[in-house]
Amino acid sequence: MIISDCHLHSSFSSDSNAPLESMVQQAIRLNLKAICMTEHLDYDYPPNSENLTFLLDFDAYKRTLFALREKYQDQIELLFGIEMGLMDYLGDRYKKVADAYPFDFIIGSSHLVNGIDPYEPEFFREHGVFKGMQLYFESILKNVENCTQLDYQVYGHLDYAI
Repeated sequence: MIISDCHLHSSFSSDSNAPLESMVQQAIRLNLKAICMTEHLDYDYPPNSENLTFLLDFDAYKRTLFALREKYQDQIELLFGIEMGLMDYLGDRYKKVADAYPFDFIIGSSHLVNGIDPYEPEFFREHGVFKGMQLYFESILKNVENCTQLDYQVYGHLDYAI
């Protein structure tokens, strides 16, 4: 039985249209004990055809989440989280964000390899499956080695490129 979910994106993330409150209400209907919203923050995400920027209005997100946390406090634990799209040179920038907000949970993830999203078909067309996966996991290792100043709790979806 699933009692919580700690990797959720609402309309505060570029890749979701779901209102945050509707997600809270659905979690309550599903009898979850807790959820953690982990809205996307991907600095330097390249321009794309879908106009996904993966930047975040921190203050609006925090204000909305904290209001909902209070409103539903007797029904569900609502945690304040973020998913940061790590790149080996962004550790200090993400650390400033982590220090500026009272996050309950931080996911560090890899959404880009050498500036290209491996979710996009052209990544594997260019590199092939074996080399593409090798580049993906090598980028994760570089991120882990070079973002040590950031205290994230989990490295997100290592299967992202699959």
